This record gives sequence, structure tokens and C-alpha cells, in this order.
Amino acid sequence: MTFGRPAHPLPEHGNETVDPFEAHAHGSGALDRRADDDLVTRDRVEALAAYERAWSLAEDGAIRAELARCWTAQSTHVNPFTDVVHGLDGLAKLILDFPAMVPGATFRMTSVPDLHHDVARFAWRLQSTARIRILGCDFGFSVEGLSYVEFDEAERIRRVVAFFGPLVDLPQAQAGTPVE
Repeated sequence: MTFGRPAHPLPEHGNETVDPFEAHAHGSGALDRRADDDLVTRDRVEALAAYERAWSLAEDGAIRAELARCWTAQSTHVNPFTDVVHGLDGLAKLILDFPAMVPGATFRMTSVPDLHHDVARFAWRLQSTARIRILGCDFGFSVEGLSYVEFDEAERIRRVVAFFGPLVDLPQAQAGTPVE
């Protein structure tokens, strides 16, 4: 599986009235203004980039080297098709097994990571030269999804929750009819 670069450059928070790092929760539970907001953003973006690169590698040592930049022994990864994966060993094994599940797959972020507090989200697309069939679901040759990410105090990824497929819109209310 190969990860590509994000489809868009990283967001610049040019709107001075909005500060995505207005408050951060720290170990004590107190909310503080961080003096190093730019470093926090950079560290988190670099963690996401290392996570993405790890999925594009085929050798255990190279995968582990990238994961060492962003993952911890306590980190978890969950998606609808596998058991919860724990720690660096667990994620490295999942990445190594992924080509057997989805041969010839490529994965790339399709949105700029959306970051605030100690969380992020990004959209992605998984494409394959073979049909993507996982646990009875046939996605065809491409599936889009969304990942939700939590960071720890060291700006490493604590948790990834991946969702496959698009969100389903709620039915639109008819004019004058209240939504139940």
C-alpha cells in the first residue's frame, strides 16, 4: 500500500480571529494557552505524515522506523474490519498484513488534516487494481473514508479510529414539516 502526499498544502490559520490552539488539556486537566502552538501543529502534522508513510512501506524495519516517530506502546488503531490493534508491534503487523487483505492498494489523504485541541481528522481514499472486498463488503476499486486521531502530551498518536465509506445524509425535512 502506498501513501501519497496530502491533496492540499497544510492549512495556514490566516484568520486571526480563530486560534485552533486557544486551549489544550494537559495532565492536570487545566486548560492553558500554549506558547508553542506552531511547534505543536508541526509536531502533529509530522506525526500524521510518519503514520501515512508507514502504510506505504513493505519491510518490517522501515515500517517500525516510521511508527517510532509517531506511535507508542499504548497507541491503538481501530477500524470496522479488524480487532483493535495495540502498540507498535500490533500496528506494524496490521500494515504488513494489509497487502494480503487488499492487494495492490494505494492509500492517500484527500483532505488537509483538520487539527484542534488534541485531536485531528482527515479524509482518505483507498484504491486498488483488484476489487476491495473486506468481510463481505464489496467497495469496488476505490473506497473513501475518514480517520479520527487523538494525540498524547508528547504529540504522538494515541489513537486512530478509521471509518470506511461515506457518511449517509439524514433525510431532508419537507418544507414546514418538523424533523423528528
